[in-house]
Amino acid sequence: MSCTDSSKKETMVTGLPTKETVQRWLIKAEKGHAMAQYNLGISYYKGVGITKDWGKALYWFKAAGEQGIVDALYMLGMMFQFGKGVVIDVKEAFQWYYKAAELGDAESQYRVGNSYCMGRGIEKNAAVAVEWWRKAAEQGHAKARHNLGVAYHRGEGVPLNKEEAEKWLNP
Repeated sequence: MSCTDSSKKETMVTGLPTKETVQRWLIKAEKGHAMAQYNLGISYYKGVGITKDWGKALYWFKAAGEQGIVDALYMLGMMFQFGKGVVIDVKEAFQWYYKAAELGDAESQYRVGNSYCMGRGIEKNAAVAVEWWRKAAEQGHAKARHNLGVAYHRGEGVPLNKEEAEKWLNP
């Protein structure tokens, strides 16, 4: 089965922070403010407004993720998939992406689909990959839409259907 697997979703909610902003987030994050924890995680991840530290990014993403911040769950998946401050662990990456996907995050749904497509961190299953790509595609995710169209075009995970393929490949 063929699938594309590239994208970026490393955005900060409030733009580029100053050192003072990061210090305010740190105070709020230590008190349990979920968005401050996420923003602090991004700051440490990228080294914006503070020295890059993937260990601290991981800590704050986990704290924010435990409070349901979907983008933090996604970033944990990214860190484990690509070995940013941790040993690459595709099973762990899949688990974080899956949590975010269940909460409706289109990028994570796309990545869960790709994991099923490639057998990365989970047993390979083309039909389940298609289900996840469909969820992401229905939210407008272009690469998921492409993968879904290709699956219909080739009859991988779904019955071969050129009309359905065309619908997803050329909306």
